[in-house]
Amino acid sequence: MRFYEFKKDGSTLAVRTINRYADEIGSDSMDYDMFKKSAELLDKQMLKSLAQHIENSDTAPREYVMKTIANHDPETFKKMYGDQEGYFSVMKPGKDLTDAEDNTDRGMNKYGLAARNKDGKFYSYRNGKLTGTFDNMSDLQKHQHDLIKDESVDEGADFYGYYKDPKDPDGKTMTYPDDMEFKTPHRSNANARMVLSRIGLDPDFENTGSTPIDDFLAATDKYLRMNVSDKDNPFYDEVEMYDMEAKRFKKQHPEITHVGFN
Repeated sequence: MRFYEFKKDGSTLAVRTINRYADEIGSDSMDYDMFKKSAELLDKQMLKSLAQHIENSDTAPREYVMKTIANHDPETFKKMYGDQEGYFSVMKPGKDLTDAEDNTDRGMNKYGLAARNKDGKFYSYRNGKLTGTFDNMSDLQKHQHDLIKDESVDEGADFYGYYKDPKDPDGKTMTYPDDMEFKTPHRSNANARMVLSRIGLDPDFENTGSTPIDDFLAATDKYLRMNVSDKDNPFYDEVEMYDMEAKRFKKQHPEITHVGFN
């Protein structure tokens, strides 16, 4: 039996690794429930729900779960993500995934909404509670849209590389290369602030603007060196991702002088 197959307790090494990490960080951690639910869904082979759960989670815990599955249960990882390569955080799950127990469920989204089609009826749930029963999908969708219509706020940030706009004689305007590719995920403002704070930079990026790229790389390098013994921590992986992205900016676009979230 291969090391990632089921053991006598019905749990794979990947499941136990995620569960152990959740226990280590404790229930006070904001990521505790994410890890526990991931382990539960993985243990039950509810891959459709697991993929949705991972997709709707923040970058650091999402990458930790994906990396753990890839390392300790590669067959399941391939079922979920195929042969994709690159950053875990930008991989997309397969569209034909199913849940071992009930493949009629639609996984909970970032607003806590889920739905079930059973015996010709459509059931709407929010945060696990039934919010309505409908005869057709159209009415279900309208109902769920109404539930969140006042909550769909366009908030978030992407990681950019900047340089002074040569068209501005005063040198006060920053711009970025027209052919620039962005390979890191869109994230919430709160999560972006956490990244900056973690590496010792001012987290108030909305008001302070961008950071000189060499200063940013010095900060990420310091963090990575100081935490090298804890490489399996998802926060380490997250900082490493931005360190690699800033280095890519510098190599492919030497005109870039600053980086930051926007």
